[in-house]
Amino acid sequence: MRERLQAALDATVQALLSEAGDPGEGPTVALEPPRQAEHGDFATNAALVLAKRLGKPPRVVAQALVARLGAAGGLVARAEIAGPGFVNFWLDRARWRSALENILAAGSDYGQTDTGKGRSVMVEFISANPTGPLTMGHGRQAVLGDCIARLFRATGWSVTREYYFNNGGRQMRVLGESVRARYLERLGRAAAPPEDALKDPELAWPAEIAGKPVVFPRDGYQGGYISDIADEIIAREGEGWIDEPGDRGFRAFAEQRIFGEIR
Repeated sequence: MRERLQAALDATVQALLSEAGDPGEGPTVALEPPRQAEHGDFATNAALVLAKRLGKPPRVVAQALVARLGAAGGLVARAEIAGPGFVNFWLDRARWRSALENILAAGSDYGQTDTGKGRSVMVEFISANPTGPLTMGHGRQAVLGDCIARLFRATGWSVTREYYFNNGGRQMRVLGESVRARYLERLGRAAAPPEDALKDPELAWPAEIAGKPVVFPRDGYQGGYISDIADEIIAREGEGWIDEPGDRGFRAFAEQRIFGEIR
């Protein structure tokens, strides 16, 4: 309804300019619901915007606009000039009822178009760092990404949803090494680095503490979930992974633990 009235209003503005000998493109005019319901369904500032170009008072332009627009193809039941030259519109109630009938008849297909027919789009969303658990923020991105994909599909696009699972490279190596370090610490085979060293990269990183090696990587992941994964490995494997390299079993177990459900 609003789009149709806006199109009729824009055409009327352009016609008034042409009749006045102004060949330029019509200005952008607003068509918004008024703040108070008693002022109609929509209001426009078109007369105020046109007044200077037409060289006439805004209310005079508003009168010409209302006369020229008329019922806008049966959309407008009533139009009134208010204040310095605003125009308030009341839409025909039958048009509102007709729009509701169309919405109900279309059901879940209402609003769908084929404007994107023949075109394809890939929507990538979430693509969370695979070295830590998903968060509420990732859940929010999941909702937003899915909504965007659904909107494309509803307008005829062929949609592919993409979750980029980047489980390669340095970050995954560090993940495995971090879990291995916590595993060895839990078994008493290694010492945890001092808290002040973890917080300040400028402090010296000791090679051992109380005779035990400090194997936690300087750039390791310090979240509590790393220790939780180490505990799960101990519960399942005991001390059987003491000689296991961090970038093998530990990495694979951590990856499955963090993102197993997604895969």
